[in-house]
Amino acid sequence: MPEAEPTGIRPDRAVVDRIEDGRAALLVGPGRTPIYLDVEELPRGAGVGTWLVLDLQSTPPLALSIDTGLTGEGPKGTG
Repeated sequence: MPEAEPTGIRPDRAVVDRIEDGRAALLVGPGRTPIYLDVEELPRGAGVGTWLVLDLQSTPPLALSIDTGLTGEGPKGTG
């Protein structure tokens, strides 16, 4: 059974959906808009299932930190 979707997702939050070939697919905001970043651009400890705080004013968006409240028990590992 899939985990429950967090409520109240802010536009500057993203979840790491998957990591393939050194690229992380992030789903951003309540609309789950996909963006892609190099894994080196993710905060230390971020992995699949980790929620991130983004700076959406940067181009490309910058992953600033892990949102531990949305992530729940913390980072899920890398990959």
